[in-house]
Amino acid sequence: MRQSMEIISNAPPFIDPHLLLQIRIHKCRSTITTSFWEKLWGCQEYFIQLCCDESEGPTEFYTKPFRRQKDVILDEVFSFVLPNRYAVCDQDLSDPIKIKIRVYQGNKKFYCDFVDASYYKLRKTYSMTIKFVNDQDVIKLDIDIQKIPVTNPDFRFSFNLCESETETLRRRKKNIFESMQHLLPVHGRPKTIDQVPTISIACSGGGYRSTIQFCGVLEALMETGVFDMISYMSGLSGGAWYVLPAYAKEVLNSIEDLKDFHSELKASVKSSMVVDTLVDFSHFLKYRKFAQMKESEGQPVTFADFYSFTLGKSFLGYEKMGMKLSDLRDYVGSGEVPIPIVSALHVRAKESSAQFHANLEITPWEVSMPNYAMNLSTETFGSEWYKGSMVRPCPELPIHFFIGMSSSAFGILLKYYLGGETTETDSSFIEDIRSHEFGRHNTKIFRLSSKEKYIARRRQRNKISSSSDCNQDPIHKQRRRSITRKSSEFSQSSDEDFYDARMSFTDGMRLELGRTFSNTSEIYHTADEDDSAFKRTFSTRIQNRTLLPVPESQPERRETLSLVVGIKDENKSQPKHHAYLKKIIKKISQHPLFTDREAVIDRTAKVLNFGRGLSSIRHYPLNPEFRGFSINDANSMRLSKDDDVVTFIDPAVICNTPTSCLLRPQRNTDILIVCDATEYKSDTDIDYLELFIAERLARQQGIKFPKINPTKLKDNPRGVIHVFEDEDDPDCPIVIWFTLSNKKYKSLKNVRKPPRRWLDEAYKVPMDEKFNEFPVYGPKSCYTTLNTRYTPLQFDRLKEMMKHNISSNIEIIKKQITKKVLQKMKKSEA
Repeated sequence: MRQSMEIISNAPPFIDPHLLLQIRIHKCRSTITTSFWEKLWGCQEYFIQLCCDESEGPTEFYTKPFRRQKDVILDEVFSFVLPNRYAVCDQDLSDPIKIKIRVYQGNKKFYCDFVDASYYKLRKTYSMTIKFVNDQDVIKLDIDIQKIPVTNPDFRFSFNLCESETETLRRRKKNIFESMQHLLPVHGRPKTIDQVPTISIACSGGGYRSTIQFCGVLEALMETGVFDMISYMSGLSGGAWYVLPAYAKEVLNSIEDLKDFHSELKASVKSSMVVDTLVDFSHFLKYRKFAQMKESEGQPVTFADFYSFTLGKSFLGYEKMGMKLSDLRDYVGSGEVPIPIVSALHVRAKESSAQFHANLEITPWEVSMPNYAMNLSTETFGSEWYKGSMVRPCPELPIHFFIGMSSSAFGILLKYYLGGETTETDSSFIEDIRSHEFGRHNTKIFRLSSKEKYIARRRQRNKISSSSDCNQDPIHKQRRRSITRKSSEFSQSSDEDFYDARMSFTDGMRLELGRTFSNTSEIYHTADEDDSAFKRTFSTRIQNRTLLPVPESQPERRETLSLVVGIKDENKSQPKHHAYLKKIIKKISQHPLFTDREAVIDRTAKVLNFGRGLSSIRHYPLNPEFRGFSINDANSMRLSKDDDVVTFIDPAVICNTPTSCLLRPQRNTDILIVCDATEYKSDTDIDYLELFIAERLARQQGIKFPKINPTKLKDNPRGVIHVFEDEDDPDCPIVIWFTLSNKKYKSLKNVRKPPRRWLDEAYKVPMDEKFNEFPVYGPKSCYTTLNTRYTPLQFDRLKEMMKHNISSNIEIIKKQITKKVLQKMKKSEA
């Protein structure tokens, strides 16, 4: 990582040197204790306030509330960040350091005292007892004070993985090496541990649909032995609902434990999670206690906390609600199971995630933001920070908080649902982005943003009327003022420059999808009859798309496509009530509820800002050696140093598969298995937009990803499995992409008949259906993203379908593993 270290050294100073004034309050002793009647009637509790006006960061701290007793053990640590000039000389009489200490009961101030720390020497601990006397009431505080000069942050600033993860991966590969000796053919077995490829599996988002399908995936992998060769397992949103609870309950060591866990999940989804929560008053009381605990620590509380607490009840149970990520270290550290990774997305309150986002990775050892090279231990994530120093430690956040953080899809900006005028999108949960669309490369079919539609209308108007009349159009002049132009002429080239400058990365996905289709006739006149479903699907999409302007040199092309797609006549006036309704919607969309993630109800997960006060936190690509990342992008996507909190939402709003965290160069993934459970309109409408988004995001971050050829997808549009590899680059990972396609599964004979002794009415298969005959997507499907209730029959159907899809293609997976082993053997011999 020589080059990456050069990037760090050339960056601006990461933190400003400063002095940390650390105060530890051991215990509080009192001559008067809380009486029985005061406890009975709930008297106001006591707390202690510390103030230091010389601090650059927080100037005051508060202890937890406590009741007066003879001895109250507090053991709390607070740190004031002082300017570096106080570290030059141990004694600075011209600018003294005074600490104000107050004791409160409720809102009443009872005692106050001052401590002068100006004369204290650096790195020396001063212990003292502060005595407060009020008549016969005496309170004594035992405290320690220390002055510590700071030049490095308390968190780990590096692109590399932590030592614990590296050591665990080494142990895991020892077990994988032994498993490969009897699972792979003789010629494909590694001879050394260095020849063992890193195999990762990723579970996409999709609510309970994703959780249920992953049950079948792991059962198939474990029964065939492939699970013993996997190094990493990652999930987001619905995938995280499975990954973290599975590790918390330690069910990945045997197939029996795994199936018992799946039986628990099946029982938990018999009733709706939403309904159970609304009728369970005790759940609200338990959450209130959890929220009060966070508030007493000074941590932010939002609706996402209630959401995560409810998910914890469903997937962990109340007995496991207190588990922390650090509790998973012993189970994962043995190397007997894959290393878990859960991802989230850092966004800003009023900006689209397409404009600003940064990845967050969650492991049992650290919570990392690799785009900023910032790595915090799970114990310190959520504490209060300033200038890279932890000024107030807070308790470690529970596992269920991270489950909710990774699936808080409701944190998107709601204005996009009301048609707010913007070119940016929260892509995954807006229908315009989720549907498969053709690009602007050769085909001219494309769903346009509002500004691009204006360009299309403008060009059409230019063709109808003369250019001189158009240039004198006052409406045209007014619109031209709203768009910055260096050119004085509204020409075709300037249109395209403007288009390219404003194209978002999701628009680039559509560009990729259009490369293999030179014209619409290629789509309509597919010779192979087996591709009829593919033909019908894309024909339907074309009929609902807007035409991108065709160059003036191809008028016949414009006429042909206008007949196929149908260009709206801009000169035709719309009904007045349509325009009036559009104005109302525009007004509503400007309400803060729809333009701010934090308005009215704060819908995002929040933690205290660990980058607060840092002088420079630039944005790096996931591959630090990548030179295609511009300085402007790095500066515009800096982590805020002024906000008190940072915001996180479901990463599916950008990409519904957790591929970026697994494909980081530091993890050296050789084979990536992706289980895509993204929701589509119907079983015949499975597009591969998530695949192209994953590819584009990887290339933007300098990560190797095999080139996706849409022709292969066209040849097998509803395929269960797709394998992508780069034959010219052995270091490029192989991507194995699984979909929730029921094409082959439905054609099988009745794979399972429910026993007659089962009395569950909900499990009975209708007389006119087979067990394996059911829709996964579409209006008749029950597997929607928002559905939280499934019968045992619905649960087993989807699980068994995905189990069959994996099991029937297990030899393909083993073949790719053998190929990577041979590549590594050849490379080691060379």
